[in-house]
Order: sequence, then structure tokens, then C-alpha cells
Amino acid sequence: MKKYLIIGLAVVLCLPAFLFCKEETNRLIGYWLTGDKTMKIEIFANEDSTFAGKIIWLKEPNDKNGKPKMDTKNPDEKLRTRPLLEMVILTGLIPESNTKYKSGKLYDPNSGKTYSATIELVNNNTINIRYFIATPTLGRTDTWTRTSR
Repeated sequence: MKKYLIIGLAVVLCLPAFLFCKEETNRLIGYWLTGDKTMKIEIFANEDSTFAGKIIWLKEPNDKNGKPKMDTKNPDEKLRTRPLLEMVILTGLIPESNTKYKSGKLYDPNSGKTYSATIELVNNNTINIRYFIATPTLGRTDTWTRTSR
């Protein structure tokens, strides 16, 4: 009887730690407003344990003709007719720690360029995304804030 009591107590004491670890991993998941407040990005987990992000809102979703904005700056001509909304622009982020993610790629539809990317969680409502070519020291940082859909 004493053995079952000790096992039960151990499970009860360890359960919050297991739940806390799961929550830490998923803090990146959600909706984020970019630093210039022109896009909302939904960050989600993939089946392969990487994280990705897609555009779910644009401040100006239509072009001057009233049609949905397309990926007109893409270097691949075949992709220039795909709409920006629902486009995956962030891929391959791998958790490095509870607050840092590495090895990602960020596509900038405004320039048509793809950058390497890392993310650091500042707190539950703020992330810094560092995007760069070759080395992080030569890159830029954008601060995104958590938002609702």
C-alpha cells in the first residue's frame, strides 16, 4: 500500500512539470502581427516537429485594381500568380531551446528574397525574428506581437 501511495504522489508531483514542458514548446504557435503591422502570420507545428508560418491577413489585401495581391516579386515566374493570402512564408524552424528556434527560412513577398531565419521568444506575446543571408550578424531583426486571428 505504501508503494502505491509513493508512486501516486510522484505522478501527481511530476504532472505539472510535464504539462509545463509541453506548453513551453507550443508558445510559438499562434497568430503574430509583423513589426510593420501589414501582415498577420499564423505559426503552426508540422508533423516533422518543425514550425512554419503562413500569411492569414494583409492590411491591404488587394492591389490597385481591387484584385487579391499576388506573389509578383517571386524570382520564379511560374509562382508570380499565386495569392499572398494563405502563402507559407516561414518554414523549417527547429526548436533549439524553450525560447529559441533555428534553421528556418523566411520568404519576403515584398522583395521576392528568401532568408535564413531564427526566432527568439521574448515573452508570451513577443518574438524577435532574425533574418539574414549567410550569417546572423549581417541580418535584421523584426519584432512580432501576438494577436488574435
